[in-house]
Order: sequence, then C-alpha cells, then structure tokens
Amino acid sequence: MTGSPNGRAAIRFHDIGLQAAINAAGETGWEVLVGGGLGRTPMIGKMLNSFVANEHLLAYLEGIMRVYNRYGRRDNKYKARIKILVHEEGLETIKGQVQAEFAEVHGGVLTLPKDELDGITAYFVPPAFTDQDGNNVDMGLSVNYRPGL
Repeated sequence: MTGSPNGRAAIRFHDIGLQAAINAAGETGWEVLVGGGLGRTPMIGKMLNSFVANEHLLAYLEGIMRVYNRYGRRDNKYKARIKILVHEEGLETIKGQVQAEFAEVHGGVLTLPKDELDGITAYFVPPAFTDQDGNNVDMGLSVNYRPGL
C-alpha cells in the first residue's frame, strides 16, 4: 500500500498492491494490483481495478481473498500464490470472479461508514505553521499526485 506516486513500497511485487488514486470526480480511492511476487517465479502485478472507493476497499479485498481461497493452488507450496492463479486463469477471468464476490459482500459489514472515514481524514489535516511572532506562514505545500506510476 502506498500513497506515493514514486513506487516506494514496490506494490507491483506483492500479491495485492494498493496505490492511492483520485478518480475523475475528485474522490479519493485505490488502484488495486494483483498477482505480483518475487521468488522462484517473479511476476509483476497487474491492474485489477483502476479505482475502488475508500468505503468499499475492505469488501473488494475480501472478494479477492475469496477468489484465491476458492481457486488457488494448495497442492504445491511453490504455487500457492495469487500470482500463479492470475497467470494460469488470466486477469480477465480473475477480474470477473472478484467482481462477482465483491457484489456478494458489497454493502455489508465491510463497508466503512462515511463518518468513520471523515474521522480518520481529520487526523491528517496539514498543520498551521506560524513564525516566532505568531503570524501564519504559508509553506506552499501542495499535493502532487501523478496517477498511473
């Protein structure tokens, strides 16, 4: 999981990678990558969904886990990874299965209420900087987000 556009968390090399994203409506959410991994069979994760809203992220991840638990390889410890499932079944097949599972759990207990998200967001308000005389100082800080990296 990363909010940085510079790939500091190497999300493309994990079973599930999450990149903070902003959609066309200006809403904050997540790009979801799946099927990455290193080891004996290195693979780069593939884009499963370009935008999942914050309140639906847990339910979407539950959908991914349900698909893996149902169809993933358990007979060989070297193939018991999401990357093998994505490689063998194909991204579009996995995407359809995840969407079906997500539709089943969507709106349930895994949906985060808006007031809970607003409370979390309030913890990350930029600080008000002042100089020694107590005057407000504009630090010129801004968010520089570049999606798709």
